[in-house]
Amino acid sequence: MKIVISLALSVLYLLLESYITATSLSIAFFDALLYHNLIIKIFVIAAFLILPQIHFHKNTQENSEASEDIELEVFKKVSQVITSPIPIISQVNQISALVKSHLKTPCVFIAEYQTNEILILNTDPNLKEFGIKEKYSPYAENLQENSIEYILSLFFLEKRDFLTQKVETLDGPYQAYFSALTRENSSKPFGIIVILSEKEENFEHIIKGLSALIAFSISLHQRKIASEKFQEQLLQKDDTLGIPTNTVLQTIIEREYHRFLRYESNLSLIIIEIDHIQNLQNIFSAEVTLELKKEFSKLITKNIRATDTFGKWTENRFAIVASSIDFRSARSLAKKLTSLLANHRFVKVGKITCSYGVTSLATEDTIATFRKRAEDALNEAIKKGGNAIEVKILV
Repeated sequence: MKIVISLALSVLYLLLESYITATSLSIAFFDALLYHNLIIKIFVIAAFLILPQIHFHKNTQENSEASEDIELEVFKKVSQVITSPIPIISQVNQISALVKSHLKTPCVFIAEYQTNEILILNTDPNLKEFGIKEKYSPYAENLQENSIEYILSLFFLEKRDFLTQKVETLDGPYQAYFSALTRENSSKPFGIIVILSEKEENFEHIIKGLSALIAFSISLHQRKIASEKFQEQLLQKDDTLGIPTNTVLQTIIEREYHRFLRYESNLSLIIIEIDHIQNLQNIFSAEVTLELKKEFSKLITKNIRATDTFGKWTENRFAIVASSIDFRSARSLAKKLTSLLANHRFVKVGKITCSYGVTSLATEDTIATFRKRAEDALNEAIKKGGNAIEVKILV
């Protein structure tokens, strides 16, 4: 049974972690599964498979068979909870209730570290009987050393891992067990689980096992939320042109930059300006120039790859973020668009030309230098009189 649960958790971890990674980085699921954070995955799976066996081996020497069965049942049921499609707060409440019931303890709660506070995730009203608040300030002064608030502050500020100590609560003294929640790829805790017991028990192994499972569940939830927020950002459109905003372009560049650092994948940027746009705005009405930009945006969007993103860079400039191609392919794309414009007549305006600034990401680049080089390339193209493509790269 132990090995079955461990295998199930390992498979679940691989699938969920790879799915969220593939979604957030826009890479193939297979690549996320086999190549992303491979060393970390090996260690996590090893922990799932090996640690429970070590844990139970020790228990056979130190604890009774009944105790082993209880702990195994706790891990089994907690595993079922974290794999169920219910909100994270419901998971926290159910896990706490399971631990209380099986270990026969009066109080269990789980907290998450925020920037400047410790937030209790449980919504159990019975926590008030012990004086447990909804949130704590880790920077509060004059705290009693045997209070829960004091120890929570120590864990938050000193990044502690585990502690058992007598504490005073509104309901009287209890033996408390504190264990930090840590993500699989970080040594920095992001939360804590606390168990209150009426007497001293050998809970260290089980609470550390629980903290690993709970940290796994909360981490997946947080990454899912981050992925959803990222996808929402990508849906932002300019109100007038109906194309991605500059904010979206910057978000994509940042994502692709980190992808470049991890996988050394190519990334190119093409910044475009309609030649003599200021003169056109002086000659034609605002409505006509707006329709020109709309028609121009539709034309460009239809003639780039599905993996490219065309959007608004500034008021009169546009950009194409082209992933997985170098400056040569980006220059070819700019030439294609030049030919496309040469054969297209815009309503009320006629034919137009554009200037293009092209660059590709280099190892020495920051996001700022990458963007600036594309803008400098565009400015040089404009100085040539327009209808020009200028490429600037780091060599």
